[in-house]
Amino acid sequence: MTLPPAAGVANPVVYIETVFTKSLRPYPTSIAQTERQLVQYFGNAYVYSPFKTVTQKTTVHLSSRNVESYTQFKPAVHSDTTVTYGPYDNVAAFSTEPITVHFENYTPFMTVTRLERVIEVSHWGNIAVEETIDIVHSGAALKGAFSRYDYQKDSRPNQACVKSYKTLLPASATGVY
Repeated sequence: MTLPPAAGVANPVVYIETVFTKSLRPYPTSIAQTERQLVQYFGNAYVYSPFKTVTQKTTVHLSSRNVESYTQFKPAVHSDTTVTYGPYDNVAAFSTEPITVHFENYTPFMTVTRLERVIEVSHWGNIAVEETIDIVHSGAALKGAFSRYDYQKDSRPNQACVKSYKTLLPASATGVY
C-alpha cells in the first residue's frame, strides 16, 4: 500500500486511537461486597501494523489511578490514570510485546446478551418502537450473600455494582413504559 505524500510535510505524524471491547477481565474473579474490584488488561505494547513504524508509543488510559502492577517493558511509565509504553524506534511490521495492567476499576461491566428492536408502522403514520435488552453484569462475581444493609451504609462513591443505566430517548417519545 502506498499513500500519497502529505502536502508540504516531509515526515507526517499519524496518531492512531483504538478502542477495545471485552479486553478487561476481573481479577480476582469473585469478590465480597465490600472489596475493591480489580481487573487485568491484556494488550500489546506495539501498534499491530503490517508496516515498519519509525517511532511509536502506546498509552493505556485507566479508569482509576490505583494500579496494582503493570508489565515493566522499558520504557514504561505510570502517571495518574495512564500507563505509557515507549517511545520505541524502528518497530518491525507485525511486532508484538504482550503487556498486562492490573488496576482498580469501578466502571460497570455491563454486557448486552440480547438486543431486540421491534418497529411497528401503522397505516395512520404512527411509529411504535419497542426495545428489549438483556444485560448481565460481567465483572467480578459476588462472593457470599448480598447485604442491602452493607450496600446502604457503604459511603464509598465507587462500588463494584451497576447503580444505574441510562438510555437516550427522542424528545418526541410518548407512552414510555
